[in-house]
This record gives sequence, structure tokens and C-alpha cells, in this order.
Amino acid sequence: MTDLAEKRMQRALHQETSPQLHQLMECYRLMWRQRFIDARAGFKELPPETHLAPRLQSTTYSVSDRLLNCALGLENWSAIINTCNAYLENDRENFWPRTYLALGLQRVSRQTEAREITEQVLKRGLERLERPAQPDIPWDVPLHVAWAYRFVDQQHEAYHYLDQYLAHRTLLHLPLGLDNPILDVFKNDPEFNTILTDLKRKLEVSRRSIQEYEAGSTQG
Repeated sequence: MTDLAEKRMQRALHQETSPQLHQLMECYRLMWRQRFIDARAGFKELPPETHLAPRLQSTTYSVSDRLLNCALGLENWSAIINTCNAYLENDRENFWPRTYLALGLQRVSRQTEAREITEQVLKRGLERLERPAQPDIPWDVPLHVAWAYRFVDQQHEAYHYLDQYLAHRTLLHLPLGLDNPILDVFKNDPEFNTILTDLKRKLEVSRRSIQEYEAGSTQG
């Protein structure tokens, strides 16, 4: 977590009056500090589905999703495999668990199963993207399709869909941001290093702009 992000998180924590939401935010901060064991312990104290305050549009936060993020940070692949299988048992159309399931299987050397699940990611992802435009298509489907193509060494197709994803989002929208292990498959590619360099440049421009704005507000 950058100093600027830390400052803003601290400000938000001071303003939050809901004990449950305050704890949720603290757990997020611990997660972004990569203190995954502490974050996991805090998340486990909260209800699996935490409803946020009306001023935050009654958004439903899935604490179980955040526990999966902690497992990813800890590289607890057995927990990741079990959690993703549980998601898919409850909802076969839930898209992203297949990617993390394939990743977990690959990391524990269950390569044949990982390949089979990766092919499912490609098949289902392309089906979702090829339908007429629908508002219910998850925003991260192109990223998961890109990952699957790169996993099976189809690099040209992978970057086609990664560019499609990046046209609307940045890699920082991912849980764990640039530390998310699904990005590992790209990290030796010159194309990906170019993307990271451009992202870091934009972040620095944004950081300076925010600092200048806050400095002006303080003086005013």
C-alpha cells in the first residue's frame, strides 16, 4: 500500500461509524499490507456476506471472497482448490473460480486437471463474450480468457483479450493488484513489461496530481 493510499484509508477509517464495516476496512488494509494471516483472522470474525451501509448503496461484500484472496496471498493452494470447487458446486455459472481452480491445480502439479479446467475457462469465456452485448457479462471475463490463452501458450490471442480488458480497467482492479498470481503467467513477456511500465507511469502522474490538489486544498 502506498503512502497516499494509506493516508486515504486512515481518513476513511476515522469517518466510519459502523463497527462491522470498520473491521472489514481494517482487514482490507492488512491484506494490502500483505499481512494475510492477520487479515484472514479478522475476516473470519465477520459474517460470510457483509451488507454495507446504505450510503454505500447496500453493496454485498462477500467475506468468503476476501478469504480466498488471503489464501492466494499465502499461496495456500489446497484451500484455493477446495474453495473454488465449493463455489462451483453452488453456482456452475460462476466464472472466475475456474481460473483460480486451474491455477491451484497447476501449482500442485495436477497438470492434466489444470489443462481441462483451463479449456473450460476458454470455452465458457468466449461464449460469454460472443453473445450480443449484455449488461450482465462480468467485467473481468476478458482477463480470464487472456490468462487461459497464455496458460496454453497462445500468446497472440492472450494479448488480444488482455488489451480488451485493459481498455476498461487496470490491473489494479484485480484482488491483490499486481501481486495476484494469475498475472504470473505473463511476467516474462516483453509485452507485459511494457504494460506495467505504462501503468506505473500513469500511477505516478495520478499520484502527483492528487498531491498537488491536496496541497492546494490545504493552503486554501
